[in-house]
Amino acid sequence: MKKFMTIFVILVLGMVLSGAVMAENVIIYDNAGMRANPGFSGDYIVRIPNKTKLEVEGVEVRESSKGNPNGIPFLKVTYSGITGYVSIFSTNKADQAKTYAKKFKGREVQQEKQIKKKVERWATTGAYKAIKADMHNPDSFKPKWSKCAKSDGDTWIVLVKYTGTNGFGATVQNSVKIKYNPVANTYEIIEIY
Repeated sequence: MKKFMTIFVILVLGMVLSGAVMAENVIIYDNAGMRANPGFSGDYIVRIPNKTKLEVEGVEVRESSKGNPNGIPFLKVTYSGITGYVSIFSTNKADQAKTYAKKFKGREVQQEKQIKKKVERWATTGAYKAIKADMHNPDSFKPKWSKCAKSDGDTWIVLVKYTGTNGFGATVQNSVKIKYNPVANTYEIIEIY
């Protein structure tokens, strides 16, 4: 009986640990969600887990998230089979955006390794690690938009942002990762960040 219980405990622990590892998935943020504007249709930004190595596919110069055609460079990356774009600087600084656009445009290959190092450094320092916090009543939160990254088949991953409190009573901005089926109009909360 003790042997059976030992095996059972090991199996349960293995499932829990594997689940914890699998939970560290890349999250793709729509700019609409970042700016709380469901009407915006723009590029996706990848939220990278802590200490993540990226597969860089190149650099693309695109319009800013606010429709200002300054030409903002995004790093095109793939992580866990999902391709998205990482903004390599703050999109709030229009002048800086214009400068970076001129610097990187037409020199994608030459700058790729340099940018990769920069983004990996950000990931290592946790700059892109999402805040993990408890949400006491997850069923009360509905998806506020459906601009999201397609995962597989009819399943989409939707990110819903909300304001809550952490364990110390401080107000923080948190996110909910939701598996959404647009055909059946059903959703399932996967993770809370």
